[in-house]
Order: sequence, then C-alpha cells, then structure tokens
Amino acid sequence: MNNFSTQNNNVPRNIKTFFDYLKGNAPQNDLCKKIDDSVVKAIKHEEWRADYMTLSMKYHDIYNDAREEGLAEGRAEGESKLSALILLLQKDGRISEINKVASDEAYLAANFAPTV
Repeated sequence: MNNFSTQNNNVPRNIKTFFDYLKGNAPQNDLCKKIDDSVVKAIKHEEWRADYMTLSMKYHDIYNDAREEGLAEGRAEGESKLSALILLLQKDGRISEINKVASDEAYLAANFAPTV
C-alpha cells in the first residue's frame, strides 16, 4: 500500500501522519493509535480471524475465476480475429502470409496490428 505520497507541503500534518501509518510506520497520533489498537484486537479475535480467512479465500477464488474467464474470452476473441484474418488473406490470394501470420506473433503485430 504505497501508492500515495505526502511530499506535497500542502498536506495537513495529521493526514501525513495517517499516511505514514498506512505505509507501515508506527502510529504517531491518537487516531492512528486507536486504529492500530482496533487492528490488533481484530487480529487476536479468533472468530473474526476465521471469518476474515474464509472471506479472503472466497474473494481469492472469485478473483481467480474472473481472471480465468477474462483470459478465456480474450483467447477466444484473438482466435476469432486470427481466423477472420486468415480467411481474408486466403480470399485475397495471399497464401504465403497465412503461415507467417499463424506462427509469428511479431510478424502479425508488425503487419496487421490495429491502428488507433
């Protein structure tokens, strides 16, 4: 969790202290100490810990399933576009390019990449 910076001098001191705590530094003000005490209490609470682990595993499974689904969709879309390109090359009589397109990703990207 290191995606923020408090280098800007316009950031209030209490916010800088809070961000420092989120970065893993020891709590330096009352709010951060209360938050830290609550975190320690939650970590030590066995039932909450078991619930957290169960939820964490469930979210991990959901993430992995969604990732696999997205990858499968991407592969299917890529295969569909490659098939369409091969059919167009065949129709245009550019048979020699079909093997290059099907086997050489660099050739495919250099010669048939979509333009933005």
